[in-house]
Amino acid sequence: MFKFLRLGIILMSVLALAFLFACEGDQGPQGPEGEPGEPGDPGEDLTIAPPPDIYFSVAVFNEFDGTEINYRSQDFIQITFDTSQTPSEDLIVGAFVNQSPIIDGSDGDIDEWGVGEDLFESDIPLTGTIGNDNGIIEVSMRCVYDARYVYFFLRWSEESTGEFIESENRNLEEWRNQGVGTFDPLIIGSEDRAWLMFLTDPSYIPSGADCLLSCESPVLGMDMKIDAWDWRACLTDLTGYADDGNLMFSGSTLSGFAADAGGGAFMRNELAGLPEWMYYDDPNANGDYPFWFRFAVPFENTNWSTNSTVPGYMALLPYGDRADVEAAGMYENTVWTLELKRLRNTGSGNDIQF
Repeated sequence: MFKFLRLGIILMSVLALAFLFACEGDQGPQGPEGEPGEPGDPGEDLTIAPPPDIYFSVAVFNEFDGTEINYRSQDFIQITFDTSQTPSEDLIVGAFVNQSPIIDGSDGDIDEWGVGEDLFESDIPLTGTIGNDNGIIEVSMRCVYDARYVYFFLRWSEESTGEFIESENRNLEEWRNQGVGTFDPLIIGSEDRAWLMFLTDPSYIPSGADCLLSCESPVLGMDMKIDAWDWRACLTDLTGYADDGNLMFSGSTLSGFAADAGGGAFMRNELAGLPEWMYYDDPNANGDYPFWFRFAVPFENTNWSTNSTVPGYMALLPYGDRADVEAAGMYENTVWTLELKRLRNTGSGNDIQF
């Protein structure tokens, strides 16, 4: 019985194959083209929603030495993303761009920051003075955005006035040896610096009595967190960032700068009143900033020449929320050009969302 069943299965398989081969033939000629279908609905252009209007304050330093504050500032500049408005000394007009600016500290002008033939730029007078007057009286600013990022452009000229000179400063709190042999430290150097302080409450409208950076004792009409971007020519720019932190105004008191979560772009190079680290080819290499850990060896206090220097800070790659703001600054012929970039929405409660 089993043999007959197996034979039957084989015969059925052979017949099936024969049927398939018998059905295969040459392809016939192509038939006529059918009538075109009904046209679809018209497409729509991609719509990128603009950020909400906001207020911010700006401050520009010259030769900040790590201790004495000296900046010129302007409070409560409005940014609108309505391009029918006209830029002015207290209004920045932000525009949508199809191609993102290159963040390199070199002004791409209308090719990178323009919209067609329009370049929206505001000349902001820096009327507030804290500390010694550094002579920086104006900063030119632009703002553009795309689907993911917002971009800022700042340009200012330095002036030689009083104790300040026109110079590029990128060596904050450097160690200098005053002795011979063993290191007798003197802390020298300074850096140029800029702050952007964003008012995070979208309902805030400044009154005539309000003040943030242009006064010793800030006054705001409501309690709120302030998103603070701290660009430093030595400590953050050389790694390609601005530091990201926040301040809290509460009960008529403004708290000090608190860094956001994550790690910053710098670390003090100090242990017991001397450098903790030196360049691998020290003593007397006089290495420049940025001082990366891969070039560092533990400090040895022998065979130092007078006036030899060691950087006062180590350079690190920031991470977490402190790596939100990319930045690049370039100094040329007494003029600083600073460009910054940040995600429109970082997902952090410490940040303003654009």
